[in-house]
Amino acid sequence: MSKNDSYWPEIRRITIDEVLYKDLIRAVSCKLKKGKQYFRLLDEYWGREYEMKLEPHNYIKKLGLPADKAPKWDILAEGQVYYVGEFKAVELVEGGPPAFFQVVERAQEILRIDDLDLYKDDMKWLYFELLRRGKENVSTD
Repeated sequence: MSKNDSYWPEIRRITIDEVLYKDLIRAVSCKLKKGKQYFRLLDEYWGREYEMKLEPHNYIKKLGLPADKAPKWDILAEGQVYYVGEFKAVELVEGGPPAFFQVVERAQEILRIDDLDLYKDDMKWLYFELLRRGKENVSTD
C-alpha cells in the first residue's frame, strides 16, 4: 500500500458532540488524511470535520459502522470518540494500551478511544477545540 495507490483504506474519527434529545445526536466525523500510515488523535492526521445528525434508526448506516460491532444507541454519550475503519492498534508493550494506530487494509474495526489513558489529554483538547470553534470548520451533511 503506497501513497500513490488509487485505493487507500478509509478510517474515520467520530466524536459524539451533543445529545440533543433521547432520539437525536449531533456527531462530528472526519477522515484520516490519505497517505498517513500511522496515526493518533491529533488534527495533523485528520481531514475536514463534517457534522451529522443521528437518530436510532439511521446511526449505524450514517456512521458506516459494522452492525455487529456498533455500540448500542443508548450508550452513546457526549465526548465519546471512536475510530472506525481499516486499522489496528499498535502496542509498545505486549498486552499494554495502544501507543498509536496503523492503517491495515481489509480490517474493519471500531474502537472507542476517549477512555484510553494515553489519549485523555488529546481528548480534552479535541473536545474543547470543538466547543471553541462551534460550526466554524464543520460542514453539515
